[in-house]
Amino acid sequence: MNLDEKGHPTGKIIKINEETYAIEEIGTSYIWPHAIYRYDDKLIVTHHDPVAAEGSEVSVIDPDGKEKMIDLKVPLEATAMMGDRFIVANSKGVYQYELPSFKLLNSYPLQLEDGFYLTNILPVNELDR
Repeated sequence: MNLDEKGHPTGKIIKINEETYAIEEIGTSYIWPHAIYRYDDKLIVTHHDPVAAEGSEVSVIDPDGKEKMIDLKVPLEATAMMGDRFIVANSKGVYQYELPSFKLLNSYPLQLEDGFYLTNILPVNELDR
């Protein structure tokens, strides 16, 4: 994450060209860009501070730089994308959203014991088994 001279996040994402290694900055007007996903011709960026465990918003950035913020209203501790589904998991549950609308399709409650926390999501396609 890029920080300014006062240690505040700048909301910049670094894009590196695989062939030329050219570096390009993609700006976001929201703090704490965390996970980045490509969906069609857009970027989906989660805004989550893993240290403070805060952040429930995602932004969708068009190729022209236009940005739309969506508040999913659940902490984005772990996220994944599976086809046209965006998955969020945290210590309270797992949530499945439809893309591109981010409509909540279903949720599954989790009950983690004290001192335990969720670290990641492993997306698995049933056809890959």
